[in-house]
Amino acid sequence: MTVLTPKSESQPGPGRTAVPSRARAWAMTLLVTLFLFLNFANKASLGLVAEPFTRELGLSNAEFGLIVGSTYFLFGAGTLAAGVLGSRVRTRWLLVACVIGWVVTQAPMTLPLGLGGLMACRVLLGAALGPGPALASDVAYSWFPLERRAFPGGIVMAGTSLGVAVSSPVLAWVMVEHGWRTVFAVLAVASAGWAVVWLAVGREGPFSVAEDGAAPGERREKPDYRAMFRSRTWIACVIGLFGASWTAAVVTNWLPTLISRVLHVEGTAMGFVNGAAWTTDLCCTLTFCFLADRAYRKKRSARKARSLPGGLLLLGSAVCMLALPLLGDGALALGVVVLGFPLYGVFIPFGLASIAEVAPVRQRSAALLTGFGLGQLSALIGPWLVGVLVDAAPDGNTGLYAAFALTGALLLVGAVAMLFLARPDRDTWPAV
Repeated sequence: MTVLTPKSESQPGPGRTAVPSRARAWAMTLLVTLFLFLNFANKASLGLVAEPFTRELGLSNAEFGLIVGSTYFLFGAGTLAAGVLGSRVRTRWLLVACVIGWVVTQAPMTLPLGLGGLMACRVLLGAALGPGPALASDVAYSWFPLERRAFPGGIVMAGTSLGVAVSSPVLAWVMVEHGWRTVFAVLAVASAGWAVVWLAVGREGPFSVAEDGAAPGERREKPDYRAMFRSRTWIACVIGLFGASWTAAVVTNWLPTLISRVLHVEGTAMGFVNGAAWTTDLCCTLTFCFLADRAYRKKRSARKARSLPGGLLLLGSAVCMLALPLLGDGALALGVVVLGFPLYGVFIPFGLASIAEVAPVRQRSAALLTGFGLGQLSALIGPWLVGVLVDAAPDGNTGLYAAFALTGALLLVGAVAMLFLARPDRDTWPAV
């Protein structure tokens, strides 16, 4: 077990004369929030066009699940690679590289590609999408001291739910009016526009490694993986992120199908219901993260303010998914899907904030990207396995129920890990 060392992030490092204005800090936070908005809109795009996509190409559920799952073949690997590069390349440039990847992989989706071409685009897209949440969180954390990070982190992660909540009805309308291929063209153009704005004004903040006043050759240090892998808090967060990433992959790509097939809400209405679930995620993320910062400043306890609530949120989402088969297909089931399922998403900023709590500032980027990358490995098989379960079941409803019950079980494991293993107040590892 590693030892507790004093935190020094609440003050600007040597060489910085003043902390920038709160307006600039929040402007950068909102800009990376928009980055995650586009990240998840790009990720969710294939799930939104599932019905016309599979019908036009004559795909089975398992084949569609394989294409969707291919998005995650390099999802975690891309994040882990960014973790290695994070010790050498500034986060600002890693963000640009990710967005360029979105553009060059979404644009070909407007063409009549075969199965191999579609999978290749999705594989490369996944590699560029994977690092997004950790990179965006790292930028947000660089603009705020330790005791004020949960709410900005929640704002940033709200971009994930906002990206699907807003894009679902908008892109559903684009699909109905202009065809499913146009959806990918719209996303490619929007992503390119964000990259232009970020290159013009985007920067890391005063609490970043890149701005800590060290000499250019000393800005980064080699991550202490031995200490990282011994940290119970880091391990618990990775287990929680494993379940949350699996759930995010399944929900992003299969929740529209669950809504239309099981709950019998179709077409544009399906887009609004799907968007409503992500709106719940958005509202809960902002509310709980705001309360977490208040609790942290009042009690000075990261466990009570972050890791413990994070575990309880995973538990709530798990219970809702496990209970779904008992609720039928009426208003009660719809309410649980819209209001209960999304609670898992609130855990992600709590888990990332807990990792940032225990990692030294110069290893924060690597700790976030490595932990999130390992957690994201679950997304590699989640969407494909759902397709297999749906095809193997005697009917589609039974297969979807089984898939979401399995998802709930994984969330339950993550909840137990966070509730009983995570101790961020005493699990900080020292800088090398």
